[in-house]
Order: sequence, then structure tokens, then C-alpha cells
Amino acid sequence: MNTKGTVVFDIIGTCFSLNKPRQRLVELGAPPHALELWFAQTLRDARPLPCRQLPDAQGAACAV
Repeated sequence: MNTKGTVVFDIIGTCFSLNKPRQRLVELGAPPHALELWFAQTLRDARPLPCRQLPDAQGAACAV
């Protein structure tokens, strides 16, 4: 059986600095805190996504 998988690691800010993207956003006119706000919103909004694929009983547990 030939199977393929994907592994994703959340390493933003851990393995490389966010200073260059932050600087570029500021150059484009964003406020200095824009990157941190975007990152926090992304983490908040992405967390429930795997729960949507679970059966109701497990999905309800993820909503807590």
C-alpha cells in the first residue's frame, strides 16, 4: 500500500524572526502592531478548523 502524508509544524516566530515581515508591513502603511494582531487572530481562528471535521460528540468537546 502506497500512502502519502503531510506533516505541518507551526514554527512562525520560533525558528525565524518576524522582524523583517513586521518591517515590511510597516513600510506598506500598517501599524507597528499589525503583525502580532494578525498572528493572534490566525491562531484563534484556525484552532477550531480541525474540530469541524470530527463527529458531533468529539466536535462538541473541541468547542469548549
